[in-house]
Amino acid sequence: MIDLRCLRPLDDETIMASLARTRRAVIVDEGWRSGSLSAEIAARIGEQAFWHLDAPVGRVCSAEVPIPYPKHLEDAAIPQVPAIVAAVKTTLGKG
Repeated sequence: MIDLRCLRPLDDETIMASLARTRRAVIVDEGWRSGSLSAEIAARIGEQAFWHLDAPVGRVCSAEVPIPYPKHLEDAAIPQVPAIVAAVKTTLGKG
């Protein structure tokens, strides 16, 4: 697991080194799926390490809605543990 603390510049070297070990990637991003940081990371993985992947890159992102202020609605819109676990299992071929 990589926790990217710095997004500019994006640490491609660390991402690709992790991918070389695991041959899989699941990107979790609180942004929307469309035009998000997860899309940029997935694109870079595709450009730099496509042939090393054993599975498609998984992405878990927020719902494509404005993020609501009430806590229960916010929790429904942003990535939660069950969705992340499901994406990991799918990437591992166990979902």
